Amino acid sequence: MFKKKLAIALGMVAVLSLTACSKGTVAKVNDTEITADDLKVAKAIITSVNEYKTGKDAEDMSKEEEEELEKNAATFLVDSEVVYQQAIADGITVKSEDNDSRTSELKEALKENPKFKKDLEDNGVTEEALENFIAKDNVINAYRDAFNEKQTVSDAEISAYYAKHR
Repeated sequence: MFKKKLAIALGMVAVLSLTACSKGTVAKVNDTEITADDLKVAKAIITSVNEYKTGKDAEDMSKEEEEELEKNAATFLVDSEVVYQQAIADGITVKSEDNDSRTSELKEALKENPKFKKDLEDNGVTEEALENFIAKDNVINAYRDAFNEKQTVSDAEISAYYAKHR
């Protein structure tokens, strides 16, 4: 259970977009800039998550793996921002209690893994940044849930699709 919670927490942090000083914009979603600093932090966190899951650290990565990591981190940051902005435009909101609950769960998971907590701190990931990320991620999840609730497919439609595409 702990590993599952920690993996979820680490995965959430992997898409963290900090509001650090810009050393250049790597992507822009409407008026929101994703900076080189955002990308650097996301890559560092993803690397830490990968090390936790596989035991393979950054020094063991090939040049191709490093390039793929950067591409995936940038794509994930952009995708998350697009969905977040759409959720806000659609009026999706989240109760502060939900954010507080998830923040507490993440803090507890980090207490149980001090090495990862130190890695986050070493990469400039603050408690405030984690709280902001969780609030944003909760909005994205609420948007996804609302979208899924609107999707209805009958058994007849499933059967017809299956028959047509087997």
